[in-house]
Amino acid sequence: MVLSSISNPWNDLPDKAGYVLDTDRAIVEGHNTKFAEDSPFKVHLCVLPEPFLGRPDAPVVLLNLNPGWNKDKDPINHSRPDFIKRNHENLLHMPSDYSFYLLDPSLKPNRTDWWEQRLRALIKAVGLKAVAQNVFCIEYFPYHSKKYKKCRPLPSQDYTFALVRAAVERNAVIMLMRGKKRWLNVVPSLSNSKRLFEPSNVRRPYISPGNYGLGFEAAVAEIKGYT
Repeated sequence: MVLSSISNPWNDLPDKAGYVLDTDRAIVEGHNTKFAEDSPFKVHLCVLPEPFLGRPDAPVVLLNLNPGWNKDKDPINHSRPDFIKRNHENLLHMPSDYSFYLLDPSLKPNRTDWWEQRLRALIKAVGLKAVAQNVFCIEYFPYHSKKYKKCRPLPSQDYTFALVRAAVERNAVIMLMRGKKRWLNVVPSLSNSKRLFEPSNVRRPYISPGNYGLGFEAAVAEIKGYT
């Protein structure tokens, strides 16, 4: 997918740590000066950013807050050539059998199973590869930290928010995971979408029938329609 109004900034990501776009660097490094190295709010630039995961024109879109931080596994994964290659392909929207690459079994054993846990019910309903090809996650903030802390707006987020607007325009099934107020503030058209769904348990946004109800049914129907 190509967004005619704005170019993909992630073409310009440095090829070595710290992994931060030049346009974002001053803001992110300034943010980090406020926190100790072991703070949960510290942004980790030794690992690759994940502003989004999957195929950008997928029929099901998840809106999350920011990629997390696993101090034991993330530094290992993000130094592996195969992982770096897959991350780069994802950032450039290159096609793959597992577009949502953090579900790819070939990247085990060191990658976390965070996403497999959140998507377990959906995977059971339609299959792992169908989920990996037809679900797109967009992160509000693209860089890793254990917990999100408000940061000044980043230039790269313009592209992020354009991806969300495109999802609304094509009537995708959109499932809010975290950061509802932030998302509605930056993409007001979300509030007009009749296919926007919220979890009943906002602290545990597992993509399950009990948590999303009709939203889960809509996601299953959309994925089955594409497979």
